[in-house]
Amino acid sequence: MYKFNPTPQQIANIRKLISALRTNGYPQSRGGLAGPNGFCCLGVACDVYRQETGMGNWSTVGHMNVEKQIAWRYEIGNDHEIYYLPFQVMEHYGFTERNPLMLASQNDDGATFKEIASFLEGVVHEYTNK
Repeated sequence: MYKFNPTPQQIANIRKLISALRTNGYPQSRGGLAGPNGFCCLGVACDVYRQETGMGNWSTVGHMNVEKQIAWRYEIGNDHEIYYLPFQVMEHYGFTERNPLMLASQNDDGATFKEIASFLEGVVHEYTNK
């Protein structure tokens, strides 16, 4: 069982992420947080965090992800991530792992953003209706 005990604010933050995943505002890609062709669901989480807090930024790195594209790195202070959530972003959503609930794996295995949003809604429902 995934350890998850979000605060009401973290639940509100997750709901903003769910909304962003449903809006079609982000093209979806696989194999890294983000790149010129789109975002992984965790990349969307980073970008929503950046918009909400004004913290962190994207930079281009020469690393090629599995889709053979240049990857973008999300940077907050000394935490630079290409594949998983930086610690501050994890805390923003109440997640306890860098790949929470295997979201990146779901994304890379072909789940759509809408399917991932529905999955997250179920998780939020489970933890808010105990």
